[in-house]
Amino acid sequence: MKKDLACWDRYPDFLTVRQAQELLNVGRATIYRWIEMGKLPGAIQFGDTWRISREMLKRYVEGHMTR
Repeated sequence: MKKDLACWDRYPDFLTVRQAQELLNVGRATIYRWIEMGKLPGAIQFGDTWRISREMLKRYVEGHMTR
């Protein structure tokens, strides 16, 4: 059974690190650690700024959700 993550639709197509923190309820250091480890799908760097694809992140979370 697929769980609905409709609240994600309030966010832009590419999230900031802060927005990803809100959605995943984790700290800033965790987001950056996951980016460095390659565990955060859809993370793209623009200069010193990171953006994370909302759709790719949503699919990743859905794939790791338990009932």
